[in-house]
Amino acid sequence: GRWYAFLELVIGAWALSLLWGIPWANDVALRLMGTAPGPVRQWAVSFVVPMLTFLPATFAMGGTLPAMERLVSRMRKDGWSVAGVYAAQTLGAVLGTLVTTFLIIPEFGFPVTVMTLAAANGVCAVGVLVYAARGEESRPPVPVESRETMPVARLLITLFFTGLVGIGYEVLVVRLLSQVLENTVYSFACILSVYLLGTAVGAACYQAYVPRHHFRRVLVTLLHATSISCLFGGVLLWQAERIYAGVRSSLGGGFSGSVLAEGVVSLVVFFLPTVCMGATFSHLVQAARRSEGGVGRAFAANTLGASLAPLLFGVVTLVSLGIKGALMLSAAGYIVLVWPRRVPEFISAAVIVLFTCALMWSPQPLRFVTVEKDSEIVAHVEGVMAAVTVVKDQNDDHHLKVNNHFQMGGTTSAETDRRQAHIPLLLHPRPTRALFLGVGAGGTMAAAVDHPNLRADGVELLPEIVPLLPYFEKATGKITDHPRLSIYVADARRFVTARSSTYDVIVADLFHPARDGAGSLYTVEHFDAVRALLRPRGLFCQWLPLYQLDLDMLRIIVKSYLKVFPDATAYVANYSLTSPMIALVSTGRTYPYDWLEVRVKDLDLRKSLQKLELFDEFALFGCFVADHDDLAAFSGTSPVNTDQYPHVMFG
Repeated sequence: GRWYAFLELVIGAWALSLLWGIPWANDVALRLMGTAPGPVRQWAVSFVVPMLTFLPATFAMGGTLPAMERLVSRMRKDGWSVAGVYAAQTLGAVLGTLVTTFLIIPEFGFPVTVMTLAAANGVCAVGVLVYAARGEESRPPVPVESRETMPVARLLITLFFTGLVGIGYEVLVVRLLSQVLENTVYSFACILSVYLLGTAVGAACYQAYVPRHHFRRVLVTLLHATSISCLFGGVLLWQAERIYAGVRSSLGGGFSGSVLAEGVVSLVVFFLPTVCMGATFSHLVQAARRSEGGVGRAFAANTLGASLAPLLFGVVTLVSLGIKGALMLSAAGYIVLVWPRRVPEFISAAVIVLFTCALMWSPQPLRFVTVEKDSEIVAHVEGVMAAVTVVKDQNDDHHLKVNNHFQMGGTTSAETDRRQAHIPLLLHPRPTRALFLGVGAGGTMAAAVDHPNLRADGVELLPEIVPLLPYFEKATGKITDHPRLSIYVADARRFVTARSSTYDVIVADLFHPARDGAGSLYTVEHFDAVRALLRPRGLFCQWLPLYQLDLDMLRIIVKSYLKVFPDATAYVANYSLTSPMIALVSTGRTYPYDWLEVRVKDLDLRKSLQKLELFDEFALFGCFVADHDDLAAFSGTSPVNTDQYPHVMFG
């Protein structure tokens, strides 16, 4: 009990220290990685820095389950307590996920959330000290109920592999669901909550109903049931789109309808497999428990396997076998952990193997790409970062899609894409260096070629996109080989913070604010980092997709931009009713009536601008919609979006 209280206090204290520690760790990671590190360096830093940053807290978290189990087992006569403690702890994790994501963080931000949870750690510690741990002078041995079991080493190996394939299944299913669900922070909260809920239910059912003898028979049954349920969940994935669309429509759409539909899809795919996983884990840990300990070792073996799963299944196996093969391998992996001895066990294992082979070799791909009538998929990359697809329509135009959600440009939007580059470039008197945050299909960055003496860098988050850019050369030309253009595969936020070169013009593409991670590209901290990269009299242009925003979110983004660039103005890309876009531009200058006549001397550039209807000053400044006073009045008293108070991410 005292150990448990001490560990809870360590967790709470370290959590409070991370209010300052995480920004510091982020800066360290940026310096270590730089702008465009190689895969090994990036992965090493991405693993080591968070591990060391969280280590005191996660080290203590790893000890709370064994400590609490030992404390509770002393209060029971039979010592049968592992599953009950695990179920209670996991159910608490469900509540923590939902309450923090849907209530505390959106309302109060990260600092108050961290302090609230740290206080909860303190309450746990004090509660145990004043009640359960009172009078506990020693840790006496407790009964060991499991008689029939297996050697400790084999138990730990089995626990290791159940953790490996269990989290491997989760990683792959989440990756597939990212092509179906909305991909917001709420989407992942729904998935995680269902995963934890199923695990808690499985542990609770084991605690209450599973017989306490016949260890091997129960183990084989649970492993086979887990494998079958995972395969069945994989089959149901093919129907995930229909389930989501049907439930969302029946609930009337909107935020609540979308979130509830995401929860239903997660339940359909995850609940039964995780119930079996929770019962299997409980069975193995209970068997590993000895009168003097054992739960900690068992928990460590299982969690170590789980920690390797994202790399093995989300990277290595996914790339080598494809996502369908990797998913079926993770599902069937359970049956090899115990060799069948009896005829029913052989039959069950054979059925699972045959079913797995049939699914793996079926011609139906496990992917979600919505295409219009008379369109076809000409390229599909199931990469480590995302599923990227090139679709060709009946007019031989190509469109780029990421995770079946985000239209990232194409040959039909070339004119609008190019205007997004030309408008900010023309507002600068003589740009020689430009940076484009977000390459997509390359239409916006390609416009930089029209400006003589201009060198441009482009930053694209998804490495899967770059090899597909030749499909869009009809609109962009060969931008991957152009001597004045350079494309970096990197995170835009990290790139601008770590970059040392400066630019005359920086253009940020359309980032869907609800998309996972995109909210951080609308924070004051990010805008500050962009400002630091601008040369004297340089300008920053942030394009905003009005068709993906509501007024409140637009006001928050405008307010945050004005916090860093108080001289901002706004321009419209074109007068579109279906996909309107405006740009926040930090010009800080006034323009004479003959600006374009003096500014554009190159004949080829002038011809390119005429094709885009940017032929004179009236066409360019006809895109002007607001000055800084207008924007300030529009944003009013809206809050600013920061890393600590991420209003955009949760809004």
